[in-house]
Amino acid sequence: GRTYPVLKACVEVTRKPTYHLVNVVFPMACFVLMGCCQFAHETTNVEGRLEYMGAIVLTSTAYKMSVSGSIPMIAYVTLLDKYVLACIMICILLVFEAAFVRDAYADSVALVAAIGLFVALQAAFCYQAY
Repeated sequence: GRTYPVLKACVEVTRKPTYHLVNVVFPMACFVLMGCCQFAHETTNVEGRLEYMGAIVLTSTAYKMSVSGSIPMIAYVTLLDKYVLACIMICILLVFEAAFVRDAYADSVALVAAIGLFVALQAAFCYQAY
């Protein structure tokens, strides 16, 4: 019979995460931390807190939409997508906290819980990414 030449190649491909860390992860983390600044307002200043958190949620959502153009379109949810959605969800939880919590002690507990949730998100992201 006939013989055909065969070429086998093994290529290792890695992606440099610096672009996504600097342009997606860091700004989203900053949005969540800025959301925690709502606790500087008095609990009685509901309008100020909601206005502030509304701006943070809108900014983070708009940022996600603008960044999604620079991320390859694929048919599944990536770790980066999960991270961005988790950051937006923390901001939305802070909106509900601003709307419904009036007690100063409960407000300080919510601040500690929000920071704890943020730290847990960072740890989970780092663990899964590396």
